[in-house]
Amino acid sequence: MPLRIDLRDYGTWLDGFDPFAEAQTTRRTRRRIRRAGGVERFLAALLAALAESDSIDLSTVDDLLNRFPVLLVFDGLDEVAQRDTRQRVVTEIEKFIGRWRGGSAGPPKTVVTTRPNVSDLAEPSSQFFEPITLLKLDHELRLMYLNKWCDAREIVNHSRPGSDQAYRARTTIRTPTMLRSSARRTRVRNLHA
Repeated sequence: MPLRIDLRDYGTWLDGFDPFAEAQTTRRTRRRIRRAGGVERFLAALLAALAESDSIDLSTVDDLLNRFPVLLVFDGLDEVAQRDTRQRVVTEIEKFIGRWRGGSAGPPKTVVTTRPNVSDLAEPSSQFFEPITLLKLDHELRLMYLNKWCDAREIVNHSRPGSDQAYRARTTIRTPTMLRSSARRTRVRNLHA
């Protein structure tokens, strides 16, 4: 079962705010950093928000992680820019992996996505993760991706040429995304063979 965790939402939640609230209050409220900010607790809040149910709690998440094969994609570490929050996000992910490493029949597989780190912010330890750098897409594969993206968003054919030009302009200046996958689950013996 794949589950995507937006790390910007997780960081916001750790900082004491509700990323799932439909409207945030405009008056300044004193934030209360969560002491108990484990990934499982955030998953309970995330699933409760998605299911629009208050009956999802920590025991529900533990049951899910124990009974089903789970792929957790922690997406967008680079979008957690505040140094203390990012350090806590990384620490909580590593603690989560440590708790589940031997605790269930099939520990959750984990992936953390991020763009290259140029600010010396916290990143997951090589003890838990192996960095994998994605290659740039060639022109043909980029067009195929763009067409599928346009189809999914029901963008009509006469708008696609402009989308193609904008896409080309944006992808030529971006750096490749880095993907991190769990080192204990993904072993690459020889990348150059």
